This record gives sequence, structure tokens and C-alpha cells, in this order.
Amino acid sequence: MDAERNMTTHEQPVSGPDDFVDLPIAAFWRRTLAFIFDVTILIGLGFILCFGLFGPLAHLGPWARLLGVAIALAYFGILNSRIGRGQTIGKRLLKVEVVGTDGGHLSVRRSLGRYSVLAVPVFLNGAWIPSASTNIPLLVIMDLLTVGIGGAILYLYVFNRKTRQSLHDLAARTYVVQATPRHEPLEVAEPEADTTYVPAEERPAGVWRGHFVVIGIWLVGVLAVSTVFPLVVDDVGDLKPVVERLQATGDFYLVSAGFVRTSSDGEQTDDLIVTCLMKENLPEPDRLQLQYEIAVIVFEEYPQVRDKDFLTVEVVYACDLGLARVDRGYALQYALTDWESIVPPIPGE
Repeated sequence: MDAERNMTTHEQPVSGPDDFVDLPIAAFWRRTLAFIFDVTILIGLGFILCFGLFGPLAHLGPWARLLGVAIALAYFGILNSRIGRGQTIGKRLLKVEVVGTDGGHLSVRRSLGRYSVLAVPVFLNGAWIPSASTNIPLLVIMDLLTVGIGGAILYLYVFNRKTRQSLHDLAARTYVVQATPRHEPLEVAEPEADTTYVPAEERPAGVWRGHFVVIGIWLVGVLAVSTVFPLVVDDVGDLKPVVERLQATGDFYLVSAGFVRTSSDGEQTDDLIVTCLMKENLPEPDRLQLQYEIAVIVFEEYPQVRDKDFLTVEVVYACDLGLARVDRGYALQYALTDWESIVPPIPGE
């Protein structure tokens, strides 16, 4: 009878009214430390793979980042599910776990969906996207997915103090709570001093609606800045022929071009930077010749470069998993007057 009674108690749902889980919400510092620990593990694994398998992974170019996505999805998706009892290594050390609104652990599919919301801004940030530097609609979409969604996740993580649910928690209808032993009749532990635990009769209907207003304003602001900024930056659209011609050579996975304006001692300088992700690592003589050829193309396709102070031509051979990145980058930066003697003759002179 006791065993039967214990089993019945354990299987009872632990959610209360208004879909608010009847377990003490994990303290902010515990959840943060657990996340830092998990990220450190994945970054370390990323560097081990990049240094140990640099050649094969660098040869994959931007597609190597998909391997990083798969590793992170497997780590967080599987361990945060019922397979890992809702706990990554970091969560296990800090004694917190991911549960659904019924207090139970997630299916693998649901856990993967939860992490995918977080993975989008994380792995798109810094990713090499074709023509992203000159394609304004693509720039806007990228900013919304990285800065917009990423900012919303961070905002809710810090300021949603009632349920401590961030955007990925809300999407998957999950909570991060203090870990509770599941082999005994479920009893709620005493919450820590900085732990949110709301009695059933005092529970809110959900996340404060004001948070969604703030997020909406944030997304509109990101959209506005992302749309207007490229239009007020000189010549961004004029760089498109440079990018397209370099991409058409077939020597590079991706090409980007943009301007950097710096000020020093009251003097302002404008630098045009062209960066190319190489498909193979070249010996130094061939690499220098390639950089000279890139410079010639820049002068041919963008004559306005003569109005700038510097031209930087950078070629990169990199292992980029998203978790970690190891670059072998080679940059040539000269004043425009110096390029004349380096790459004679400059077209148009």
C-alpha cells in the first residue's frame, strides 16, 4: 500500500492554477553559473576540435559552423530532456533542472525546440553569410535574428523576476527550477533566500505584459536602425560589384566589404576593408599575389576608393565552429598612395 501511495503521489501533476509550476524557481545566480559552466565546456571542446582538426574543418569553410550547432543541440537538447533528467553538467553541479509546466522532464523533441530558439541568435552572430555586407534586406533580417531576438532573450532572463522564463522558456513552456529528488514522494524543498516561490493563491496569471511591450519596442528599434543605418553610410551599395566579382572568381567561400571610420588626435581616417574567406590555405607568395589581385579588382569596380585614406585587403583561412574559431588571417593595409607602387598600374590613373 505504501509503495502504491508513493507512486501515486509522485505521478501527480505539480502545476497549479494559471500554468505556474508548483516548484521553487531556480535562483538567478545558480542558473547563470550553470550556463557559464556549460558554455565553458562547449568552448573548450570547440577549440580542441579546431586545433586538432584544423585542416579538415577549415576546408569546410562556413559550413563547419553546422557541426558546432549539432554539438550544442545535442548537449543542451539531450541533457535538458528526460534523458538527462533536465540537467546539463552545469545544471547538475548547481542543482537546478528544466521542467515543463506539469513539473515533469521534457521530451527530446521539446528540449531541442527549446534550445533552438536560443541557438538562432548565438550561431548566426558572426556567421559568414553570402552578400550580407552589401544586401540591406539580408542585413535587416540578420540584425533582427541576432540583436533583436538575442536582446529579447537577455532582457527576459534578467528582468522577468517572477517566473525567470526567458524567450526560449516561454516558447517551450518550461521553467528552470531547483532540482528535486524524483525517487521519493515529491516534496517541495525550502526555497533559498533569493529564490522565487509563489504560493498558489498568490500566483500571477503569467509573465508581466509590460515585458512584451518592452520587447516589441526593442524589436521595432532594431528594425529601424538596421534599415536606416546602411542608407546613411556612404557608398555601401556601391561595394556590391566588388563583392560579386570577387565571389565569382571561385577562390573564396565568402567575401565581405565595409568601411571603418576612426579618429585619433582629432584626425579622422576612412578605411575600406575587404575580407575574403579562402577555400584553401596558400603559401605566402601565392597569398600575397592573391591579395594584390583583390586590390586591383577593388580599384576597378570601386574607383571611389581613391577618396579613402586606407585600403585593407584581408584573406582568412579559418576553422569556425560557432563554439570556437581559430583564424589564420593575413591583412595588407596601405594608404591609397602606397598601393600605386605595390600594385602597378592602378586602373584609372
